[in-house]
Amino acid sequence: MIIVFEGADCLGKSTLAKRVSELLNVQIVKKDLGWMSKSDLTGERIEEHARAFANTLTQLKSSCEFIVDRMGLSSVVYSNVYDRNVDTSWVSELIEDPYVFFVVITSAPSRTHLWIDSIKSRGEDLIDHLSLPRINDGFIDIAEREAELIQLEAFNPIDEMAMKVIAAVSDAR
Repeated sequence: MIIVFEGADCLGKSTLAKRVSELLNVQIVKKDLGWMSKSDLTGERIEEHARAFANTLTQLKSSCEFIVDRMGLSSVVYSNVYDRNVDTSWVSELIEDPYVFFVVITSAPSRTHLWIDSIKSRGEDLIDHLSLPRINDGFIDIAEREAELIQLEAFNPIDEMAMKVIAAVSDAR
């Protein structure tokens, strides 16, 4: 089993992944593929890195359980926002895989100020603030299109969100 946490920067993916990891007593694998879509790598190189990482993890899915902080969906969203022209058709295979559970964290427009505050509190300018709505909308579009995904609203109590993830994964197994 693999539980993958996806969403834009600073929405609490890592915090939620850590909490679910603690509650389920499973290992976290962190490989932020979103940076590749924002970098100067060409579309082919981004796809190559993302696909290799996903292939490695999915080969392990039946023998162990772990949590992944980003795998695939970020490549889709960020490559679209930053016009990187990446072939992300392979991500559909991950979404349909019964051993892989995607948790997509999004932000309601009414909470954008909390999101910006979260970015500023880290002392980082991780992403262009003008891109925030496009990035968030990209994740919302995928979550609404793919019924298998678990969509959670950011900035809710972390234990409440963790229990929703655990319940959804348990129900699907």
